Parts: sequence; C-alpha cells; structure tokens
Amino acid sequence: MSQQGGDERTRQITSVPMVAQEPGFDLILTPHRSFSDPILNRVLLIVSAVALTGSVILFSLGAWPIVGFLGVDVLLLWWAFRASSRSALRQERLTLRDHQLLFSRRDHWGKTREWLFQPVWSRWEFSGQEEDSRLKLSMGGMTVSVGTFLSHQERKELYRTVSDALHHYR
Repeated sequence: MSQQGGDERTRQITSVPMVAQEPGFDLILTPHRSFSDPILNRVLLIVSAVALTGSVILFSLGAWPIVGFLGVDVLLLWWAFRASSRSALRQERLTLRDHQLLFSRRDHWGKTREWLFQPVWSRWEFSGQEEDSRLKLSMGGMTVSVGTFLSHQERKELYRTVSDALHHYR
C-alpha cells in the first residue's frame, strides 16, 4: 500500500490526523486499476482497427459472415472495459474521530452505506491465510467486511495500521 499520490495505478490510502489533541485517522481504500481510461480507449481503438482491417480482408475474400463476429468481439471488449472502469469507482473509508469509528462503502453505482461503531467497544479482526484472509469490523451484532478488494499483504498492513490507531485511541 502506498500513500495517496498522482500515480493512478496505486491504491489510494491516506492517513490524515483529524484533531491535534485527539488521535484519529481517515483512510480511503480504492481497488487497484491496471489501466487508466485513456489507455483503455487506446487499446480499444487498436483492437477496433485490427478488427476493421481483418473484416475488410475477409469480406473481400468472400468470408462475409466472419465480419459480424469481429464486430461482436469489439463490442464485448468495450463492454468489459466499461464494467472494469465502473468497478474502479468502488471506495471504502474508515474514519476515527469524535469518539466514533465510521466505516462507509461506496459501490460502483455510487450508492454509499455507512456503519457507525464505538471505537472502545468495536472489534477489529484479521483472519485466514494468504488468499483467504479477511478483515472484519464488528460491534454487538453488526459485522462488516473491510478491504475485500485488497491483496493479502495489503490487508495485513491495513490491519496493523488500524490496530495501532485503535490501540492509541483507547
């Protein structure tokens, strides 16, 4: 995990003290993006050009039914890129301040859900090994999974960061 910066390929994780006298933090978690939108557009443009060239050649050779399949391939690739870009809009945020631990999750449609925990009574758990690892925040009968899109190593680092902040707060 890295500090928030200008590189779009890194996850955004920031830690900002909220009040000088009171310990607190504000962590923003976003999924990893392998390509930015301009790069995805370039890839789609190149694939479209190759498909168009292949379509013209195949059509001139009399294999006109193949042209439609090449067009469908380009449309499916566009749909997959669009779905990938939309899923990158997901975001999770952990904020500790004013005797409250707030966890919010924004889905790829932009809908936000929030859970409010008391830091003293909340339980922050890390379980599992490697690919099965999980982070959970719970209090009473309420349990929320955190950082499901993070890798195992990033979950471990997040667990340590939040555990330290909660320990310091308590």
